[in-house]
Amino acid sequence: MALEVGQQLRDRYKIMSVIAQGGMGAIYEATDEVLGIKVAVKENLFSQEVAIRQFKAEAQILASLRHPNLPRVTDHFEIPGQGQYLIMDFVYGADLKDLLNDNGAFSEEEAIRIGIEVCKALDYLHKRKPPVIHRDIKPGNIKISDTGEVHLVDFGLAKQAIVGEQTLTGAQALTPGFAPPEQYGQGTDYRTDIYSLGATLYAAVTMEAPIDGLSRAAGNDTWINIQEKNPKISPRFNEVINKAMAIKVADRFQSAEEFLQDLSSISGASRDATVLSPDSQSLLTDSQRQPASSAFDAPVSTKRKFPVWIPIIGLFLLVAIAGGAFLGSRFLLPLLNNETEPGNTSQALAEPTGEGADHTITEADNNEPTVTPTVFPTETSAPAIVDEEPTPDPTATIAPTPTVAATPIGGGQGIIAFASDRENGVPQIFFIDVVTRELTQMTSFDRGACQPDWSPNGDQIIFTSPCPKEQMDYKGSRLFIMNIDGSALRPLNTIPGGDFDPDWHPFDENLIVFTSYRNNNRPQLYIYDLRDNSVDGLSPNVAYDRAPKWSPDGTLVLFQTVYEGFNRVFYLNLETNRRTNISQVDMDSLNPAWSNSGEMVYYSMGASLPALTGHQFDNIVGTRFTLESPKPVWEIDFSPDDYWLAYYGLGEGSNRDLFIMLANGDLVQQLTNDPHHDFDPKWRP
Repeated sequence: MALEVGQQLRDRYKIMSVIAQGGMGAIYEATDEVLGIKVAVKENLFSQEVAIRQFKAEAQILASLRHPNLPRVTDHFEIPGQGQYLIMDFVYGADLKDLLNDNGAFSEEEAIRIGIEVCKALDYLHKRKPPVIHRDIKPGNIKISDTGEVHLVDFGLAKQAIVGEQTLTGAQALTPGFAPPEQYGQGTDYRTDIYSLGATLYAAVTMEAPIDGLSRAAGNDTWINIQEKNPKISPRFNEVINKAMAIKVADRFQSAEEFLQDLSSISGASRDATVLSPDSQSLLTDSQRQPASSAFDAPVSTKRKFPVWIPIIGLFLLVAIAGGAFLGSRFLLPLLNNETEPGNTSQALAEPTGEGADHTITEADNNEPTVTPTVFPTETSAPAIVDEEPTPDPTATIAPTPTVAATPIGGGQGIIAFASDRENGVPQIFFIDVVTRELTQMTSFDRGACQPDWSPNGDQIIFTSPCPKEQMDYKGSRLFIMNIDGSALRPLNTIPGGDFDPDWHPFDENLIVFTSYRNNNRPQLYIYDLRDNSVDGLSPNVAYDRAPKWSPDGTLVLFQTVYEGFNRVFYLNLETNRRTNISQVDMDSLNPAWSNSGEMVYYSMGASLPALTGHQFDNIVGTRFTLESPKPVWEIDFSPDDYWLAYYGLGEGSNRDLFIMLANGDLVQQLTNDPHHDFDPKWRP
């Protein structure tokens, strides 16, 4: 049943208008009335098993993606008897198809800019493990936002490629003219997307869809070069598009990165000219525009300006170059492969000392009105002692509402949450805008707050309190959640011991992995399920485990453990319960982190002034790199686009300050400079 304007889904998403509609469902513009932002709602009304499975596959693929040129999924659910729904970021603007109909053909330079941005998205998708193939790139699936960003949308036909596997059953749809010959039944791979992007750029400068790929392969139609359609096109651009659209897959570009490089080389186009300037005049004059063609069957609307692409100078010019050179930079010291189950460790880490190290929250502490969430039965690997009336810090107050962009992006931009003791010497949670350096204080707990982490859609944070100072363990602490506007503060159920090191699941808002002293007075790993407040243990009884981090696909947990006298980095396979050592050098390895692609594992190596080190996750026996500078590097966190790292290190006077740098260690920038300590940075997704 199709949705109506004004209707609400799940008492949260109010339908405002229909963006597009077809036989399988529709895409709606809606308002998320919890966050007060616009979202896109994609609907599937088909009840056949194949359609349901395909729609769910799209949700799962999109939920794991984090890239500036791709939409972000924030919710997915099914309403029995009605349909399936996917909630995504709403992109203001128009798709390439409508822009062509409204304004006529694009210039070569504009097409190159669009091609570069889409190539970046494809390079990210194709390098996923397993690779993600879009399989439906065309003008209608490329959207230009009002602020000039390019987004590749509609993953309804996408699949995760597996070697030797052909196209998924039920996902055989294609768009003639934009689909290569192999998509008609022989099977697709990443070069399918390269062909389709070439066809899209062909259409962008000619106003005509190319000859159908299958007809070309059968020799039924004669290929017409772009220059014959548009004499203003350069021979080099014509050559690049012809290669992208070669009939034989072996004759095409063999990667999106290769395609991007050739596009960038035309007329000195910069591969990092990534945004359109909303304040600039369009490059196109009326004389440069060609009349709209019937090749794109949409009504002509009021002509809108298509702003000019401008290069990103200075800092951003180096981002993609450094990212492309990243894997080859400063690789040292081969690792030995050693998968093992840790035995009884004879050496544990030193217990924390100092103010508040052993403080446990008791009912006697509660002398102010309490927050009392519903308490559900708790399932745990240790005996459960659940507070009947769990309460937040008795003297906690909430700071003023922060000013935070609804959807900040990475790449040296966005919001970082962190802890700082700059207010009265007690750590509190702050937000910092990476570009403006504007600070917003989020908590004001008498006994401190630290270790913030973001919910998958960035609208909530979880943190640890009490937090008397920056330290490894927080005995007697518990976990709290609140909205980013400071509202809806609530504690999670706890038992004596101490809960800390929270890490929110990358796409399931109900799951949190954390460290706790719930069992045998050892720090161990647990998963908290917000749906029923249940807790499940992950660690063997003999283990000393800390600092857990979900893998981007949510199937593994990276963590720090004590093994053979050193702190090591292991990962836990949640399906097989197998623990694997990936840091086998005889030196302490601390605070591990995943890249958002899941391809790289980073951690700090060394006890006093640790260096940044890491390696490819799937190549443990290969080489790792270690940066000689900067040092020290603590608590690494990747920006959403994987180009930048946030961390804390030593500033002036040995105080701890926040820094960001490129993932290869270049372009180090100090974010904070305060006599007090800033630590625990986490980039907003």
